[in-house]
Amino acid sequence: MGGSAGAARGGTGTRFASARFTHVVDNSIIHRRLQGWAADGGPMRLHSTNILFYAQSALESAQLLLCAGLGAHAGSLRVNALNDLGWPINLLDLALGVLRRTGSTTPVYFSGYDSGYEDVPFPGLYDPDTAGDVSPLLSALEADRARPGACRAADSFVLAVAPEPGLDGMLLELEQACARTQQPQAVRAALDTLSWAMFDATLRAAPARVLARAALLTAPHRGRLNPQHLRMLDAFERYAAQASPGRARPYPVLR
Repeated sequence: MGGSAGAARGGTGTRFASARFTHVVDNSIIHRRLQGWAADGGPMRLHSTNILFYAQSALESAQLLLCAGLGAHAGSLRVNALNDLGWPINLLDLALGVLRRTGSTTPVYFSGYDSGYEDVPFPGLYDPDTAGDVSPLLSALEADRARPGACRAADSFVLAVAPEPGLDGMLLELEQACARTQQPQAVRAALDTLSWAMFDATLRAAPARVLARAALLTAPHRGRLNPQHLRMLDAFERYAAQASPGRARPYPVLR
């Protein structure tokens, strides 16, 4: 990673670890919003009838933090995530549960997806060959190097990012944009610049076979991808070829 992050990671004996959370049921923005709509008459505004997401409890979240701390190692940053999150929760079921518990007659309104909202994830982020063996919160890039965490409840992986000296400057530009204005377009531009640079740095550190596999999973959907996902697919293909110059396209057949 760039300057200060790299120095913090490798220059001292301090140990770092991180925890990746999904929606925390006991302290969820979504749950509080649903409760607020139920109390003031709403309506409850949902994007769709079939939105699914994973959830964890506050107790599980506290346990995950302790587990991450136990697994911290000097010189590297491990990301920890719960490996057993059960079945995903349907947002409509959660909304109806709030209405039933509160006795509210608030109507439910299905608004459709806002502009720029991703209703379909990038197809190459989850690989059927590895997704069932690790936490559902880990992507295909991460699942390849995931190992059991310091406790049985979590999986962990070492964060791998290729050196990118410009990241510190991009982060500073984002901070300055947030301090200068609250206009979404200005902040979004700085955030996009940083996000795409981080994405490239992550792909440069990934094994060629993982990149090629993600590209192979995504390529059949090319005609239906949005511009951002097309850019991601191009990056997967480009870095896979660079990391393995002798590899000839097309990529290996899916198993």
